[in-house]
Amino acid sequence: MSIPVECDNAIVAHAAWKAKFRAFLSGTLTLDPVVVEKHNGCDFGKWLEGAGRSHLQAAEYARLHKLHAEFHRVAAGVVRLKLGGDVKGAQAQVEASGAFSKASAALTREVVVVRDTKR
Repeated sequence: MSIPVECDNAIVAHAAWKAKFRAFLSGTLTLDPVVVEKHNGCDFGKWLEGAGRSHLQAAEYARLHKLHAEFHRVAAGVVRLKLGGDVKGAQAQVEASGAFSKASAALTREVVVVRDTKR
């Protein structure tokens, strides 16, 4: 697949994380923080570590890799908060001013930049 298509897929997938985390916080979905934290386990992470590494410039790859890993680290932190009994703390991280939302937005912005330079 082309870089713009992979970037579009990543944007859609990361937007879906918000809904997934709301379901997790409401108790209708179970998440494992160890699995969530693995930044190379999702489709974008697999692409980034594989074909993306060879198709992106070194600086693009480095920025995306850093932001993607940070997103997964923060997402796992939300899971750990809730599983540890701090539901309000977990919910706060998913709100617009929370670390989860900020990490997601930063990653999405960078994916858009990379996508737009490859069109």
